[in-house]
Amino acid sequence: MDQKTATLYGTTAQGGNFGCGTVFQIDGAGTYSILFSFDSYSQGCVPTTQLQRWSSAHSVIGTTSMGGDANAGNVFLLFEKQGKWKESVLHALDGSDEGLDPVDLTARSSNGAVYGVTEYGGANGAGVIFEVGADLQYHVVYTFTGAGDGKRPVGLYLDPGSGNLYGATYLGGTNGMGTVFQLAFDGANWVQTVLHNFRGGKDGANPASRPTLDVTDGRLYGTTAGGGKYGGGTVYEITL
Repeated sequence: MDQKTATLYGTTAQGGNFGCGTVFQIDGAGTYSILFSFDSYSQGCVPTTQLQRWSSAHSVIGTTSMGGDANAGNVFLLFEKQGKWKESVLHALDGSDEGLDPVDLTARSSNGAVYGVTEYGGANGAGVIFEVGADLQYHVVYTFTGAGDGKRPVGLYLDPGSGNLYGATYLGGTNGMGTVFQLAFDGANWVQTVLHNFRGGKDGANPASRPTLDVTDGRLYGTTAGGGKYGGGTVYEITL
């Protein structure tokens, strides 16, 4: 939501004029309108990540999970110009080292960047963490090995205070059932630390979305899709 205009922005993965999905808004009065319909694979198709506000009240950044030159997904900027919303494709992922199928974006950081994850791709096929800087350039900042550090990242949360990133992987880790991790910048490189390896028992298995941090008590909360006492998943807490 854009707090300044009380406008809610979102996406649909399908539908629209061309079946590739839409970007919509609901304004402060509750009026729904479609801002943009994806019409081709060059523009991108199937937008699935949460949109994030960019530099003005009428610009948002997002990703599509398909489309682009390699059909590996796009990063796009949507902005209003002279009363019409237009798309600028910032980067078409290559489906290889740059990642494949972006699935989450963080809110914009104090340095003007957003961070995101791709579920697949990367040098090891296990996904990557990427940055889109204030200059709108795309960079991979971490590549998962698919082993102890996790595989198939599903979400990413930015702590605005520390600048640390917190995320989860659906697979990988010491038990192959997913991880919760921290990524911290040491001044030169992003360093990953695994905070928890899921075991598939009472602690859960296969987290399927980003964790969130309660900055008042330093605790990280999230959910798993499987495991738990009854096999239906868990809500977990990690004290940092």
